Amino acid sequence: MIQTSKKIYSFENYCNSSDESDNRYELVDGSLILMNSPTLRHFLLAKFLEEGLYEETVYLKADQLISRLFPDLELTVNQVLVSGNLNN
Repeated sequence: MIQTSKKIYSFENYCNSSDESDNRYELVDGSLILMNSPTLRHFLLAKFLEEGLYEETVYLKADQLISRLFPDLELTVNQVLVSGNLNN
């Protein structure tokens, strides 16, 4: 019996790989797995979300964050970013 070696992909390999087709792959335990095409239901749901159900909010550093869970908590975006070292 002849055994063939299977290529193990790193995340960097995966990002740089292309089979020059319209196929989409996901990386699972070092292997490229062909993904199924989206269904009509998936497409319709994505379109529905795109057209208004999902809203993006842009915050500036000085903006105050309002929590429904902790309404008395007064934090700015900058305070949260600095505490998580995400402000760099």
